Amino acid sequence: MARPSFATHAITTWAMAHATSTRCARLMSLPRLRALAGSGSVKFRSDRIDAAKDAAPSEDHEQMMFVQWFRRNYPGVLIFAIPNGGARHPAVAMKLKATGVVKGIPDLFVPAWEMWIEMKRQDGGRVSPEQREIMQYLTEKCGHQCIVAKGCDDAISQLKELT
Repeated sequence: MARPSFATHAITTWAMAHATSTRCARLMSLPRLRALAGSGSVKFRSDRIDAAKDAAPSEDHEQMMFVQWFRRNYPGVLIFAIPNGGARHPAVAMKLKATGVVKGIPDLFVPAWEMWIEMKRQDGGRVSPEQREIMQYLTEKCGHQCIVAKGCDDAISQLKELT
């Protein structure tokens, strides 16, 4: 029996890992997933892998790196995330809105410094009209500082300028 290619092995591993934690586990057995991955019915797209390697890190990844840096460099200062973004089921979105979630709130807040930080990707991230309106309110009406950072390095340099 021929040894499976790296692509087949990666797809099999991914499918088995995801199937065990989702509804797919009820629909497909592990032997069936292995058979699908080994049969060639699952195509490997190397061009997508190459494109992903060249792409800028995600906003979430940039934010995680920044928060880790911040907590290492300012251990006594609280920073926390406001998980407003992301696609949600309409019923969940309605419930969140009814409980006080506001569209456009920046990603991070440092209460001791009254500073809000909106993280964006290094390439392609843009501030929405709702975010612009909220940040204007926070700076003009509340006297808080707002930073829009294009990646972790930009957030670090802007923070160092202000502190």
